[in-house]
Amino acid sequence: MTQMNIKDVADYHDISGTLAIAGLFGFLLMLRGKLQFGYIYGCGLTGCVGVWLLINLMTKRGVEVSLYSVLSILGYSLLPFDILATGSLFFDLVNPLGAFFCFFIIAWATLTATRFFSHSLDMGDQKYLIAYPTFLFYTVFLLLCIL
Repeated sequence: MTQMNIKDVADYHDISGTLAIAGLFGFLLMLRGKLQFGYIYGCGLTGCVGVWLLINLMTKRGVEVSLYSVLSILGYSLLPFDILATGSLFFDLVNPLGAFFCFFIIAWATLTATRFFSHSLDMGDQKYLIAYPTFLFYTVFLLLCIL
């Protein structure tokens, strides 16, 4: 059995896992009494298109990133928000400890997505430029979870 490195993982695109993670996030929010499926898919698709446009503007000449790969990377990096939504079923997130936990989840998701983008596109010198819109993208999902 061969071992996959991060470049192989970043180049593997699968949309079914992304949809399952987003659906699970919506289901966990529904258990709290929040029906947010439209917001999850609407904000998720709009944010992915925005990040896709920004990444295509920042890549080297001749390199084009597909929307499918951006959807896959951002969607799989949404997995920590399922943990956050599960935690919000049992704990109140509107306190200092909850704020720390929320910041940790956003940082985790942002670092994961940024690492995948920088390794798959060879954009290590632009990782902070990728991290900022990704951080804003995941902040929307945090707001869906705590409000």
